[in-house]
This record gives sequence, structure tokens and C-alpha cells, in this order.
Amino acid sequence: MSSGIISIIQSCQSNESFTDLKFFDMKQITLDRILEIIIPETDTPGALSLNISKFVDIYIHKNIRNADQKYLLAMMDEFINMILKIREC
Repeated sequence: MSSGIISIIQSCQSNESFTDLKFFDMKQITLDRILEIIIPETDTPGALSLNISKFVDIYIHKNIRNADQKYLLAMMDEFINMILKIREC
């Protein structure tokens, strides 16, 4: 594992706030729910306990170009809107 990944993982375990987070409100809630489905809490920690969404957020912020970040966030918005429309039916 690269030192960059290790430092991101360590920062996710700390209580420090990261002010440049890309995910807010519904994106954060949606990502948390999806990750908890993928990595559920069992006798080992799940995605929520491990702050995986914070890791994803920091990783995207530090490693993905701004244009690609904007595209990813737009696609997340579309996904969330699609889920909300299905839920209304």
C-alpha cells in the first residue's frame, strides 16, 4: 500500500475535520448507505464505523482532477434523483 493511501486512511480515523469535503448532505447520506450495504457491520467494523465515505471523499479530493470531480458529483446527483423518483412510485 502506498504511503499516500496510508496517510488518507489514518486521517479518516482521526477526529480532525476536513474542510474541503466534496460530498455534502444527500451525497454523504447516500454514499454512507451504499457503503454500509457493501461493507456491513458484523463482528468486524462496517463502512460507517471505518469512515469509508470520508476516505472516498478525501481520496477523490486529493487524487482526481477537478473536472472529473465535477463530473462525478453530477453523476451522484443524477443517481440520487433517480432513486428519489423510484421511491415516489
